[in-house]
Amino acid sequence: MSKIQTVWVYADAAERYADLIAGARRFGAVVNAVVPCESCAAELRACGPAAVYNLGLAEGEAIENYAETIASLAQGEGNLFLFDATRRSKALAAGVAAKRGAGLVNDALSLEAGDAVKATFRTYGGLAAAAVRIVSADAVVTVGAGVFEPEPADSAPTAVSLPRLSVSFPLTPW
Repeated sequence: MSKIQTVWVYADAAERYADLIAGARRFGAVVNAVVPCESCAAELRACGPAAVYNLGLAEGEAIENYAETIASLAQGEGNLFLFDATRRSKALAAGVAAKRGAGLVNDALSLEAGDAVKATFRTYGGLAAAAVRIVSADAVVTVGAGVFEPEPADSAPTAVSLPRLSVSFPLTPW
């Protein structure tokens, strides 16, 4: 992976956007947020992402069905996708990684960027930590709470609404 151009942030829990966006800014790239609904977008105004993409998720609709949509938002190479570490976000992250052909790390304890994204995560049931280097063109990482500290409030982001998608079943596997 070359230099990170854009960081895409998604959180299943709205309160996690502040620390994920703060962590994304460490990489010196454009930070965009993807939110499931308009009410979540309103809460992000203080976090200051460059843009907020609203998926328009209907009540009871599964976010996992939007992996292809989120993956298609990113153009070119050098994209880092940061997700919170909930079960639904991990499923969504796996779908995005599959669609982008990107390396995936779950439950990262730390992240570094340079010529590649380097992540540390727990292994052996939490008894040991392992470090990996993601060398794919894009990287997808889920991050637990406490890895990044939220920053103070910033300027308002630009809101971008995505067209409502129609999902029919059965879905094709990733």
